[in-house]
Amino acid sequence: MKVLSLFFVVTSTFAVSPSWAGETPYARTCRLDGGSLWLVSVQSDLDTPLCRFGSAAIGAAAYANYRWSKQETAAVIAYKAQNQSSNADSICENFGANAIQTQDSNSATWSLCEFGDGSVIEANTLARGFNSPANHSLSKNLN
Repeated sequence: MKVLSLFFVVTSTFAVSPSWAGETPYARTCRLDGGSLWLVSVQSDLDTPLCRFGSAAIGAAAYANYRWSKQETAAVIAYKAQNQSSNADSICENFGANAIQTQDSNSATWSLCEFGDGSVIEANTLARGFNSPANHSLSKNLN
């Protein structure tokens, strides 16, 4: 009977665990800062996590590493340097990054800028720049 009671307590505990209990540290940092995790597919199914603030998105690893230790990846450096709106079609090349096409879980196509250090940022986010009102929440968190 004690084993059955213990089983009930353990399974009940896990049954009421919050949905974020299994999230990664990157996803947790993003969520706690008001963003949401957004997964896109680059080489395999939904393999690239981004941290999204409204319409602005940056790689979850680049975002979290900056928030934890002010480590500036190439994506963060380029984003902070982009002070005015620019053409999204050439923005990746302007910063020495590769433009890569991705798809999200809704099969929508997105363009990311992938830098030599592996960090990524959504191309329209970078093109709008650090001072864009559309990027305000991301910029505030990267200040």
